[in-house]
Amino acid sequence: MGRSLLVVWVACALAACAEGRDVVDGDGDGARDGRDSSEGAGRDDGDDLPEDGEPDPGRPLTYYRDAKPIFDEKCTGCHVDGGIGPFPLTSYDEVEPNVAIIKVDVEAGIMPPWRAVGPLDVYEGDRRLTDTQKDTLVRWIEQGAPEGDPDDEPEAPAPAPRELSRVDQSLMIPEYTPQMDPDDYRCFPLEWPYQETKYVTGLSVEPHQTENVHHAIVYHVQPENADATRQRDAEDPGPGYTCFGGSGSLATWLTSYEPGGYGQAVPGDLGFEIRPGSLMLLQIHYNTLNGGRRPDQSRVDFTVSDSVDRVGGVVLLMEALWRAGGMPIPAN
Repeated sequence: MGRSLLVVWVACALAACAEGRDVVDGDGDGARDGRDSSEGAGRDDGDDLPEDGEPDPGRPLTYYRDAKPIFDEKCTGCHVDGGIGPFPLTSYDEVEPNVAIIKVDVEAGIMPPWRAVGPLDVYEGDRRLTDTQKDTLVRWIEQGAPEGDPDDEPEAPAPAPRELSRVDQSLMIPEYTPQMDPDDYRCFPLEWPYQETKYVTGLSVEPHQTENVHHAIVYHVQPENADATRQRDAEDPGPGYTCFGGSGSLATWLTSYEPGGYGQAVPGDLGFEIRPGSLMLLQIHYNTLNGGRRPDQSRVDFTVSDSVDRVGGVVLLMEALWRAGGMPIPAN
């Protein structure tokens, strides 16, 4: 997007503290709940794993016992049928033809993609491979990528939720085909249907044309600003209106979508207050380099509640100097 944007979801930070995640003690050491990126997380596969959690170097590795649990944990969020990944990696028959490129990308640290770094380096939903996982995949491929016995697959941990637990309302854009190459930024006003105040407690942007939808942002337009947004829509031919660089309206950011992203509940028993007469505004950045122009009908799914414990909001913080490390955070 040509600039660095740091999004701080205050509600999420409060919820993480309340649930005891990533606790920092008085010496500054993080309690990392087992997700340290630099030390092998490992799986308890019984006697074949020594104390450091790494597979015995002398034991032949197999897909079911050693590789599949890693693919399931770190890769199949995107590499599934219909997902953003260019090919699925959910079975041996899907993985085996791609082992050469997998080896190159794993060794180079290209896949799974993850650009966030920080002093504690601990993140919810971290997709990075541990050193142990990288070594396991590379050695398995170098051994010829044997399939092994399906009965050897260890019991998988419960996957993290990747969708809303409940969808109460879905708002879909009118069919729109990108009009500019390669980038088209378009904002679509979506009428909020409720006639009484409600609270959004979960959101999920569901892209229709995943080949074209580069990213998307959901904004909330308050009732007093809704008519101006509707007028802007009416003045621009076709569905929605051009909106490079922002919403082009007095609107509040609620959530965003990037490839590989998924819907989430608002944490901490919070909810976004939405009054009657409001608009939801979906800004979509289309890119036509992959697949050309395709008609799109993306949508936003909502979990809606009649009441919440606390009304929450999203705060966007932007400062160019932070990119150079100039972000002082006072103690306490």
